[in-house]
Amino acid sequence: MWSKMGRLNRSTMPKLDSRGKTFGFGADPAIMSCVAGRLLCDTYLCSRDLLKEVSYSLTHLAKTQLNQSRKEVAPHDVPKMFQTAKSLMELIEYGETDAWLSMELMFYLSVLPLTRQLTNISGNLCGKTLQGARAQRVEYLLLHEFHKKKYIVPDKFSNNAKETKLRKRRVTHGVNGGNFDDADINDANYHNDASESDHKKNKKAASYAGGLVLEPKKGLYDKYILLLDFNSLYPSIIQEYNICFTTVERSTDGYFPRLPSSKTTGVLPEVKMSDSFELQV
Repeated sequence: MWSKMGRLNRSTMPKLDSRGKTFGFGADPAIMSCVAGRLLCDTYLCSRDLLKEVSYSLTHLAKTQLNQSRKEVAPHDVPKMFQTAKSLMELIEYGETDAWLSMELMFYLSVLPLTRQLTNISGNLCGKTLQGARAQRVEYLLLHEFHKKKYIVPDKFSNNAKETKLRKRRVTHGVNGGNFDDADINDANYHNDASESDHKKNKKAASYAGGLVLEPKKGLYDKYILLLDFNSLYPSIIQEYNICFTTVERSTDGYFPRLPSSKTTGVLPEVKMSDSFELQV
């Protein structure tokens, strides 16, 4: 009966990995296979994307957003509530209340209409938007724009697929006595299905120097503190200097001249300007 959650009739229950047992990291591939063909709306991930709160627990959001109180049950008290019928019915009522609070929170935040609007703008899958894949929304937005400009975008690299391909070629060329360094690995069908743990494990340090980050001094401050955040200036800089992969010529001195009026606007500035207009409308 568990397969009724999705639209595929599966005979065996998929095995959950470690990420599926951890709260706050979204659904793992096994859970997504259980609900195949349906949209999974995680109110925890959606609330983190739409709200700025100190805590994103259901108790806190129910109080601040819905003005309702929620009864919390400690995990170690759950086995005790199975001993009597009365306590078991209370546990069932708590679970039902949590489900209703999650649904009310979804309607209150207008998660589905906003998700649909974001999906229509970016052109990706609605299921990925519900999972909070913000980087993928930006990626698909750029991919569609590059496609309109008749650009061919290279395939993405995936650490998981890359290592598998290299391992196969290493074995093949080792048996045949060939040189593995001469193997052509550019025809690999790279995809972006590597898990988060594999990504962290295979992540390498950047080969370039980043911005200067000053470590704060520990202690109690009795004077005013000035915080400068230039993150919001990135879109303005892209539009002002027409910074794009298709327009910027690499120079040794690092100087970027202003965009003449006769030049064609690049893909990135054009996307940023169109997005700003759509959001204002």
